[in-house]
Formats: sequence, structure tokens, C-alpha cells
Amino acid sequence: MLRTRFSILRARLILLVLPPLALILYTGIDQRRLAALDGSAEALRVANIASYNQQLLIAHAKGLLRTLPLLPQIQEATPSICS
Repeated sequence: MLRTRFSILRARLILLVLPPLALILYTGIDQRRLAALDGSAEALRVANIASYNQQLLIAHAKGLLRTLPLLPQIQEATPSICS
């Protein structure tokens, strides 16, 4: 009789604890998935910014290389002036 009461009590406790535990686990898994998606989006954003900065650097370097031959110091090819 006493053993049956403990079995019923144990079953009730398990039924009481199981739904909140399942909800906690589900929420944790979902938050982890969302964090992974956010991390991927952030990594892509940073990569795009880095790519844009590199494109600007290349464009500025090309402009400098186009401008250098137009300078009189370069056209005269005087080593003392160029250095």
C-alpha cells in the first residue's frame, strides 16, 4: 500500500516536472539555432565590409598609379628629385 502511494506520487512528480523541462530544452535548442543564424549573418556582414574596404584601397591605388606618370618629376626621370 505504501509502495503504491510512492509510485503514484513519483508518477505525478514526473508528470509535473516533464513539461517544463521539455519546454526549457526546446527553448534552449531554438535559441542556439537563432544564435548560429545571427553569427552567420554577422560574419557575412563583416566580410562584406572588409571586401568593400579592399575595393576602395584598390581603386585608390589605381588612381595613384594613373596620376604618378603625369607628375613632372616622374616625366623628367631625375633620380634626385624622385627620391
